[in-house]
Amino acid sequence: MKGIASTTAARCDRSLLYAAELQHRASNEYASVISFVSRLAALSPALETKSVLSRVIDRLHAASKVQHVLRPPVPGETVEFTAGVEKLSVAFASAVLKQRGIHLDLTVSGSAMIDAMRAWRANLIISELITNSVRHAHFEKASWIRIVVATNGADVFCQVSDNGTSAAAAEPGVGSHLIDALAEELDGRITRSFTGLGAVVTLCFPTEP
Repeated sequence: MKGIASTTAARCDRSLLYAAELQHRASNEYASVISFVSRLAALSPALETKSVLSRVIDRLHAASKVQHVLRPPVPGETVEFTAGVEKLSVAFASAVLKQRGIHLDLTVSGSAMIDAMRAWRANLIISELITNSVRHAHFEKASWIRIVVATNGADVFCQVSDNGTSAAAAEPGVGSHLIDALAEELDGRITRSFTGLGAVVTLCFPTEP
């Protein structure tokens, strides 16, 4: 039994290593592009061009913060889950939603200290759900995405909904498969519903594996 546990831990460590490397590469790419655009802005004599490039730089900085919030955690740590969701929501609102005129509403009930790895997986799911709403929903006026997080100490309930119309019959994409796989690793479950009022996706998982 000890050998099996050691093998599982080693695989987990390798997976974290790969995820950390990919996140590090993404951060470096953001820094490189920001530096390039900053040089263009400095070289341009046109004030309007400088202003546009400045907005691009701000957008890139905001997007890089989302990557920072979603960086792989240190194994063995314990974190307050709802605080992490709040940071993720703020980063997403600044990086993506404000520019598209989409309001992000977050409601939190309760608090839960959980393993950092479990919190990370849950945040990856929430991030993918927000991204799916932005990409696939057809928003009109007063667009919004709503996140509800609640916990009773033993279980965590996360719901992401929007008021954009989407096709319920659409074939599940890579994002949907990733969400389901991550939920399975959390010993959790995903439920989806699509109505004329928008999409509602719910994740439930125990605080302990």
